[in-house]
Amino acid sequence: EGIDTKMKLYEHLDAMFSSSLRRRTMSSLDVDESLQHGFNEGLLSQTGDQIQITDAGIEALRSGRLQIEHTSYWMQRVLTERGVLLGSAIILILLSFLKLWVGYSIQSNAMITEGLENFTDLIVVGILALSLRYRKDRLGAIAIIIFMLITGFALGWSAIGALLANEEIVVTVYAYWVEFVSLALNVMLIFWKMVVGRNSGNLALLSDAKEDTTHLKVGGGVILGLTFSIFGFYFVDAIIALSIS
Repeated sequence: EGIDTKMKLYEHLDAMFSSSLRRRTMSSLDVDESLQHGFNEGLLSQTGDQIQITDAGIEALRSGRLQIEHTSYWMQRVLTERGVLLGSAIILILLSFLKLWVGYSIQSNAMITEGLENFTDLIVVGILALSLRYRKDRLGAIAIIIFMLITGFALGWSAIGALLANEEIVVTVYAYWVEFVSLALNVMLIFWKMVVGRNSGNLALLSDAKEDTTHLKVGGGVILGLTFSIFGFYFVDAIIALSIS
């Protein structure tokens, strides 16, 4: 743009940052440091007082701009309340299906209970969606707490029956794979919800992220129950199911 000397850069950048941010954020020392870096990397060249951008510098600007545009595109679609709810729903459908399918195939009450708990989380996502739509995030947070209490009681009743039955469990490697994948996806969901919840100030989303932290303990418990079942201690799996509730 014709601003090709240090003095012109000092004046231009100082005026630009002061007007847009209403405070001084870039000093002449910062400009000198950036220019020196450009010279060292072969992005800039200098003839007398005039500074030119090299072909490598033009390519760096082009790729940097594309990276910023690409990052902004996905941030606008992923780091949103709608994006995190849609992602949560898809992951919960996948996890609940896998856990119920594998759990029933090996007769693991802990995994079945965990699968049902994941399925009830879909209803929680629905509550969150309604609270976002009608801007009732505090009411949504309360509804989630009440729903979790009711669900916990129902699952506990089922777990007590499983504890009394003490049925044989045939452990497979697929059960372990499902649990490890579940742990990884839950860590991702917790981070996702916390970031979006803090940025938006949504209490219901933050409370759901806190509730998701229990899934990590639940997953560890199910793995523990599966391991004990290998050695014939099937009652441990039922106790884990009761603790999940």
